[in-house]
Amino acid sequence: MIEKAYGSFANRASDFIGSVWSIAILLAGIIGSGIYFGFTERWELLLHLAMAFVALIAVFFLQRSQRHDNHAINVKLDELIKAVEGARNSIAGVDKESNEVLEKISKK
Repeated sequence: MIEKAYGSFANRASDFIGSVWSIAILLAGIIGSGIYFGFTERWELLLHLAMAFVALIAVFFLQRSQRHDNHAINVKLDELIKAVEGARNSIAGVDKESNEVLEKISKK
């Protein structure tokens, strides 16, 4: 249940992070808070702290979204490999292999 809720939230968050609106809100927040705090050194320190926190959280959301997309692409490609006559079906699960094994297979 937690995985499903986190997945749904992470997908929506990564969609928002990648939108133009997130940049607009970020810039408005920076300018607005700067005006409110008078662009002091304390404001700059808090801004750096907030930006680091937002970047860290964004990395988790984007990583989860990227992992999900990669998994979906691998499943689709595996299905295509299995459907094509004459294709090597052993290639279908190769995404879980090490880089050395992938190099050997690509040279064949």
